[in-house]
Amino acid sequence: MIPEIITTTVTLVSLAWYLAQTARRHLPIPRTPHHHSVAAIQARLEGEKRIAAASKHEAARLATAPTY
Repeated sequence: MIPEIITTTVTLVSLAWYLAQTARRHLPIPRTPHHHSVAAIQARLEGEKRIAAASKHEAARLATAPTY
């Protein structure tokens, strides 16, 4: 009974390890762009523009909001 459990466990762990290695070889590795890359800088600038626009919109809304 114990040898069968050990054999089954080793087999399943080996299979899981093999599948993980195969997946790493065949699937693309998701990487964020380097922080100095053009795409990263453009994305950061777009984000800052959106935040600035939202801040201006919120400031205008608060300036016209009635105070109680």
